[in-house]
Amino acid sequence: MKKLLLLISLCLGVTQLMQAQNSPYQFYKLQNQNVIFEKVYAADSLNQTDLLKQLQIAIPRIQGFTHYQENGNVITGRIINGIVDYRRFGHPLLSAPALIMFPYEASVTIEVKDGRYRVTMAGITFIDNSGRYREPNPIDGFLANNSKTEWKTGKTALKIGQFSEEYFSSIFTVTPSMNW
Repeated sequence: MKKLLLLISLCLGVTQLMQAQNSPYQFYKLQNQNVIFEKVYAADSLNQTDLLKQLQIAIPRIQGFTHYQENGNVITGRIINGIVDYRRFGHPLLSAPALIMFPYEASVTIEVKDGRYRVTMAGITFIDNSGRYREPNPIDGFLANNSKTEWKTGKTALKIGQFSEEYFSSIFTVTPSMNW
């Protein structure tokens, strides 16, 4: 019985490792059958207190960031009605997937340690408000297959992932030399 459990655990571990290695994205991860954005930022010259101060100044500038709460070294909140600014990275209007043009919502957790901080965005959902009703479109359905165990590799899925990943990565960047 122990050997069977060991074999199953090993198989699951290898499957997850292969999945992580085959990701077409740098910061998107499949976790518990959900797509999350997770990035660790380095801020080597800042200690935890200074880094928290910098984040307290920077976060209110993030479009749509609400429900700000700070508990020790963890900051939580939500982004509501955020817009992915894909043009900032030189992507022309006609190359952007339609989904990226809709406002998005997400839960945000920022964990701060000396010299680094980790941003996790979960429940990323683009809201199609072009019709009569607000229609939620979770990013999971566009980047991962139906069972949320493998990445989609189609051209549109890759563009959605690339454009949103670039933007999400940029909005949480804090450097000590920033002119606040």
